[in-house]
Amino acid sequence: AWLATAKSPVDLVNPFIGTAEHGHVYPGATVPFGMVQLSPDTRVTTWDGCSGYHYSDEDLRGLGTLHHGVIDLERIGDLAENIVEYGESIGDKGTKFSPEAYEEMRIMGDKTLETLATGLDVFAKRDRSRVPQVAALEQAVDDLKRDYIQNHIDRLSVKACDPRAGVVFTNLITTLERITDHTNNIAQTLLEEQR
Repeated sequence: AWLATAKSPVDLVNPFIGTAEHGHVYPGATVPFGMVQLSPDTRVTTWDGCSGYHYSDEDLRGLGTLHHGVIDLERIGDLAENIVEYGESIGDKGTKFSPEAYEEMRIMGDKTLETLATGLDVFAKRDRSRVPQVAALEQAVDDLKRDYIQNHIDRLSVKACDPRAGVVFTNLITTLERITDHTNNIAQTLLEEQR
């Protein structure tokens, strides 16, 4: 009788089969061999929550943090491509920076890499206790960006650097800071899991 009432094959599918008891099935989409599991999360602990979803739960905790982390990782990749393009434009145009600008770019790059490595380690190990460390590193990079942009303006005002180099410098410093923003977002998703 239920087969006769189906208007389309979709009506015959129950995506919640296996989501209760010990079925460990999540009612979402996935990509073969992918790292993305688009599914609601209702619990992250206990054996019955190993898929992230259990039919008996009434509260939705959110969507998988891995999905959110992947989006931020993709954005970091886009920003890394921008950095490569800045480097290529420097080489193509023979752009020269002041020694101070070179040192500031080096420091900013090192601090960005430290933030990225720490944030990814925190996320991979699911170490919520170190999320504030990532936030502090990200704030330090924010402060460097503010100081270095002001230093750049000061150098421009006394004609200590080439304005064309200044555009690349500003873009690079801003891009590095944005990488740390996305890194902090990745770490913060661990705290969202707890809510």
